[in-house]
Amino acid sequence: MSAEEAGATSVARAVNRDYIDGRMTAYYNWPLVAALYPNTYFAFNGLAVANQPWSGHYSIAKTAWVLAHTSQFAQIGWQYLRKQPIGSLQLLSVVLILASGSATLLTKDATFIMLKPSIIYCIVGAVMLKRGWMNRYLPERAAPVADVATTFGYVWAGLMFASAGLNIALALSLEPKTWAAVMSGWGLFSKIGLFLIQYAWMTAVGRRRAAAAVAVP
Repeated sequence: MSAEEAGATSVARAVNRDYIDGRMTAYYNWPLVAALYPNTYFAFNGLAVANQPWSGHYSIAKTAWVLAHTSQFAQIGWQYLRKQPIGSLQLLSVVLILASGSATLLTKDATFIMLKPSIIYCIVGAVMLKRGWMNRYLPERAAPVADVATTFGYVWAGLMFASAGLNIALALSLEPKTWAAVMSGWGLFSKIGLFLIQYAWMTAVGRRRAAAAVAVP
């Protein structure tokens, strides 16, 4: 067993025991990127390994896959064992990780890797077309504006389909580094922007409805 595999195995064992013994569910992995010489003790402790950072080369460490397995699979497993309901988006995330990850490893094609997010966006968008999917994630105080959340559920689906189309256009016209930078920015800021719009809209509607209810004799 290599040093990297041994480290990843230890992390997996520690995370499992921490949850079983202490119900711990949050962790910090330091360093995020292991930019260390290969002969040092912690050379493979990062989620990514870049022991020659000046060259621009890096690889995803086995520890990253250990934590991905824990965060995407273990939660559903514990919920299943405790007979708790499992959301459709949670199940979808597992399927997407298995399918897209396997396809990437098998094809090793740059164009496919760039187009793959469009497939994922379309699948997520299709799931988000289910009426009221967002309502189960809302706090109780948001119940008076559940209908607004239902509408925004369709808006989120529209964002997913729009992102899929944008990704196809950029993947076929940009080189990989530029594509990665643009889509990373779009993925982050589009979701933050829509979240803020939804929060402001639902808050305004909720306050207006609360004021109208008080005004009714």
